[in-house]
Amino acid sequence: MMPSLMMLLWLAQTPEEDAAPAAETVPTTSAERWHWLTRGEAATLVLLPRGRRPEGFMQVEPTLVVDGGEEFGLNMGTPVRLRLWGGEAGAEEVRREDWDSLSDWGQWVRALKLGGPTSPVALWVGALEGYSLLSGHLVRRYSNWADPDSHPAGAFLTGTLGPLYVEAFASDVLSARLTGAQAEVDLAHVVTRASSEPGRYTLGLSAVRDWGRAGGGSPPVMLAHVDGTASRGGHGRGPGEPGGDGRARGGQCGALSRPALVRGAGRTGRLAGLLHLVG
Repeated sequence: MMPSLMMLLWLAQTPEEDAAPAAETVPTTSAERWHWLTRGEAATLVLLPRGRRPEGFMQVEPTLVVDGGEEFGLNMGTPVRLRLWGGEAGAEEVRREDWDSLSDWGQWVRALKLGGPTSPVALWVGALEGYSLLSGHLVRRYSNWADPDSHPAGAFLTGTLGPLYVEAFASDVLSARLTGAQAEVDLAHVVTRASSEPGRYTLGLSAVRDWGRAGGGSPPVMLAHVDGTASRGGHGRGPGEPGGDGRARGGQCGALSRPALVRGAGRTGRLAGLLHLVG
């Protein structure tokens, strides 16, 4: 009995072992925030052009993706169609319709993103799918890849400075086809120097020009538009947020996508005017 009691007292007086030190937090380096992807695909393809013999191709599609987070992204690659059989006599080995203009070389850039949704300046280059210029009165749900034989790279640039928000776009960065811009002023911010609900009262001016170079005999046309907006029970575009027009702006392009930004719901009143110029 006595030896057992002495043993218990000795164990009670023995100091506990020090707790294991907490794992050190390793800071994330800039290189770890970048992700890369390279890929190559090959498949057969049969086209049935109008008025000509069927054509068979091998479609080779290289891809390079660089993901640098919210501020940078790059997706490059395009299908290259190599002729296997068919076509007219003396047809080239590479499908001619895919590369018969300077604009077609822009298809190598599927998506290039510089700047995030809250950046004062942001740039997007690539295919425009369902693009709308801010309020969408002059350009709404536009796609520059509607023609299967034309694959230009478009672009839009956004910028914010105080109460002023500007967005400009081009449907083809290698050829002047359809270009435009819209500037919008937050009236509440101008009056009070600070607005708790950005974009609730705005005044905008937009202009778009069709240069008449997309084929056919259409003359150059220019449109200008003045737009005033007053909303109740909601809020509009926040600082640096493109697409504050009541719609979700987004477009998937490979592994990169534009940010989807939705304007708050509310009752809205508009006052608009349109000016049409030809030539």
